Amino acid sequence: MLRTATSLELEPVSQEFHLESQYPVKTIFKFHHLVKNCIINTPYFPHWLTRVFGHVDGLLVYWLYSSRFCPTPHKPFRYIATFLQPGDVYIDIGASFGQMVAVAQIAVGKRGHVYAFEPQTTVFQRLVHIKDIFGWDNVTLIRSLVGNRNGECILYENTNSRVSSIFRNWERGKPGTYPITTLDEWTARNELTAAYLIKVDVEGAELQVIQGSRRFLAQAKPILILEINNRVFRQQELGYTVDDLMSELRKLGYEEFYVLRPEGLAPFVRSQDLLESDCDMLAMASN
Repeated sequence: MLRTATSLELEPVSQEFHLESQYPVKTIFKFHHLVKNCIINTPYFPHWLTRVFGHVDGLLVYWLYSSRFCPTPHKPFRYIATFLQPGDVYIDIGASFGQMVAVAQIAVGKRGHVYAFEPQTTVFQRLVHIKDIFGWDNVTLIRSLVGNRNGECILYENTNSRVSSIFRNWERGKPGTYPITTLDEWTARNELTAAYLIKVDVEGAELQVIQGSRRFLAQAKPILILEINNRVFRQQELGYTVDDLMSELRKLGYEEFYVLRPEGLAPFVRSQDLLESDCDMLAMASN
């Protein structure tokens, strides 16, 4: 039986972070990033060697992000690493180049599974390549947007491929047409009934993702991590606020909201309680 987020109580992370140790760790990460890109982009390494590197790479980032040496304690990485356990199901909506997928596929182990949604062609192709050479056998990649409808959708792609959005004014990217699905339709079609953790990073379209996931969220009650940056822009350009997002989640049984800070999870009840303009929110359903 799959573990559900309401099967145990999770206390806010209060572990002390030693920020003075971050510099050498970040230096190690930069070197690691260079080596990883070299292996990904070079076709001359034997397949067995890249699989070994992929496994070691996953173990390394998993250990670092689940330890007090985590170089980005206010980002979702450490919560993915510490909340997920072997056998869990993790869904990554807006997987980008798979940095969090790399952590999650180690955390859930062979008995668990990772489902990663990424629509952009070049980014998705790179994800497929990484999955193949690193041997991510417990990862399923889905080339699609996730929103509140099924069919096709215009995505405005920025040149750096990291801040693309369905909203023209978000980063003023170049329009392209991509498939879009609701999480409700996709999970029903693939007979997926539970997930322990879902990360949503869709550059302003978080409300649309929730609207298209009502049935699954009400049933599975997974922990949610959502990007909630650009609060003023949301209200002025997208027509909704962070409070609207929280209201939609409360209708589905979510009552605990936290903002991810360097010192851990800080509870809040409305968007005015947020100090940062760029941060991530963790939402949990009540037991």
